[in-house]
Amino acid sequence: MRNLIFDLYGTLADVRTDEWSEDFWRRSGEYLRSLTVRDLDFAGEFRSLMAELAPHDERETDIAAILSALFRLGGAEYSGAQIAAIGHTLRLLATQKLRLYPGTPEALRGLRAQGKRLYLLSNAQAIFTAPELEQLGLLPYFDGVELSSDFGWRKPSPKFFQYLLQKYALAPDESVYIGNDYASDMRGAAGVGLQGVYIRTESSPLAAEPSRWSIPHFLSGSHEELYDYLLRL
Repeated sequence: MRNLIFDLYGTLADVRTDEWSEDFWRRSGEYLRSLTVRDLDFAGEFRSLMAELAPHDERETDIAAILSALFRLGGAEYSGAQIAAIGHTLRLLATQKLRLYPGTPEALRGLRAQGKRLYLLSNAQAIFTAPELEQLGLLPYFDGVELSSDFGWRKPSPKFFQYLLQKYALAPDESVYIGNDYASDMRGAAGVGLQGVYIRTESSPLAAEPSRWSIPHFLSGSHEELYDYLLRL
């Protein structure tokens, strides 16, 4: 395979966050109050805005827009750059774990040394994920990075997969998608003619996973096995 397209969270990076939980709102309350003129029920208003503004199909929610609307309710206006900085701070408050799975940098370097072209296609909010890609040191390995919040549609929408294929002129029969979510990653990729390599990790939604024997490229959770497999593709 010439082109390898990766999911991020649960595939390359192990992340644990509790953003938007009741405990998160308690811990972030003082910070949020410092950013508004009027005190709010931040959790309640955020949930109301999500119900009002978040789409109910495969279009992506724009958390930056939700946060901007939340602060306007509190009597404050912030620029896009300021919202991005606020979002990063909130993500830090919510993050319990963020690390690459073992062997990830070495494997990505090895794949590039073979002449593979590497891409990232992830359901993710740019205000959270852009700084994390920098922190994890992943950006130098990829020929292209596409996040759902920037595009406006999320996996498994074929629009999102097709956008990446067209933008970088990738032939589906020369490309493979690697992910840990059967419904979002494997079925989404198949919808545009991409082969899929599925790795079951601790964050994989098992309720959507069929028998392993129905998945041609099924790996049971060892990243050493995954990366060895990809290096031999």
